[in-house]
This record gives sequence, C-alpha cells and structure tokens, in this order.
Amino acid sequence: MKMIALLVLAILASELAFCQVAYLQYRVVSADHVEEYIEKETKSWSKVAQAAIDKGDLAGWSIWRKLSVTEAGAPNFLLVNTYESIEKAQPMKVWAGENLQNLGVPFEEAQADKIAPIAFDYWMQVEDSIDGDFPYVIVNYAMPLNLGGFIEDNKTLWKPFFESYIESGEGGMQGWGVMSVLFPRGSEARFSALTWDGFDSFANVMNYLRYTSEPPPPALEELLANSKLDEFLPNGFKYSIVYAKVMSLSDDD
Repeated sequence: MKMIALLVLAILASELAFCQVAYLQYRVVSADHVEEYIEKETKSWSKVAQAAIDKGDLAGWSIWRKLSVTEAGAPNFLLVNTYESIEKAQPMKVWAGENLQNLGVPFEEAQADKIAPIAFDYWMQVEDSIDGDFPYVIVNYAMPLNLGGFIEDNKTLWKPFFESYIESGEGGMQGWGVMSVLFPRGSEARFSALTWDGFDSFANVMNYLRYTSEPPPPALEELLANSKLDEFLPNGFKYSIVYAKVMSLSDDD
C-alpha cells in the first residue's frame, strides 16, 4: 500500500509539473498614452519575449486591449505570458539577462510602468483548451461554489460541445479554454477560474452574446440539461469581458 501511495504521489507530482501555466498582467493605460504603450510592447518587449520563446523559456506571449469600460480606472490592457509547465515558469529567465539585449532601445526608454501601471496580476493553471488563433476573445471570470466541479463540467461536457461547434464553422468560434487561479486566491479574490471563447470577428462576438428568442439547438439543449454550471455559478459569471488582440507570439509561429 505504501508503494502504491508513493507511486500515486509521484504521478500527481509529474502531472502538476507539466501543467501549462499562464501569467496574466492587467495594466491601466490612459487614453493619451495608449499609442505609446502599444509601441513599447510591440516594438521592444515583444523582441524580448521572442528571444525567450526561441530559447524554450516561454511558450507564448500576447497583449490584448479591453473593448469596454467596466468601471473608472479599471485595467484596459491584458498581457499574457504562457509557460509549458510549472517548472518552466521562471519569469526572471525571460525578462532579464541576455534577453534584454533584444529590446532595441535603452531599458529606460522601453520601460512602461509609469504610463501603464500594473493594477493586479494572476498566475493561472490551464486546465484544458482548444487551441486556435483568434483576434477577439470573450473572457468569462468566475467564482464557482465548487471549483473542481466547475472544471470537470467544462472539460467533460462543454469542451466536446465547443469542439463540434468550432469544427462546424458556424459562428466564427476559433478557440476555447478553462483556467483556474494558482494565486492570489482567497475570499476577497476577484475570481478563482475563467473560461475563454475566441472568435474570428467582432460581429461574431456580438452575435454570440446577444439575446435571441429562438430556442437553442438540440445539442445545446441536451448540454444544458446535463451541465451543472447553474449549480456551480448560481449568479452566473462575475464578468464577461471582450478583448481585441494587439499582438501575439508563440512557439508554433
């Protein structure tokens, strides 16, 4: 029994080590600094990210602009750094040392903290995804009553549904995924999980979100009958926010 227990722990440790991890950084940029901030990210910091990707220290990097105002002073830009595993999540290897030589300008000139202060950040574990390249994304922020149940519901029921939906070519959906928060966490946290839905156009985002009196198709009706999302999220998502992609890099490029 002791050997079995040790084997189980070893398998769990191995699985956790190779779970993909994402670092989400939310920044606040005033209207008069938006162009300057985007230029710093896309013309300087993207080169640092690309150097890290080329070395295998970073799996992906992207910057997104929020398309709505949720409240005055709320973050309006989102940076996403993706790592292949927990073991590879070492930001000091990415944003320091030799990689900084790729900035193309002096470090002080590339610095963006004064014009784009960080409001907050989150480390996330990618639980499952349908990979795709999309210019728009809906991010659904959630605080489920049962985190494990929420994740499993998404993986076992919603993922197969969205795979079929994406393969059908209807609605312009091009990607999907679910993440859970590693930290910060707690009763005062903004969210503990999120899902994302990627689309090929803003029009398809709007069509996906809009109210319609038409009954849901049979496949969706069956899914809703089996899903327990209403139980896990009795008040629904905390926020569903639309972002437009500014730029992205990945190890698949």
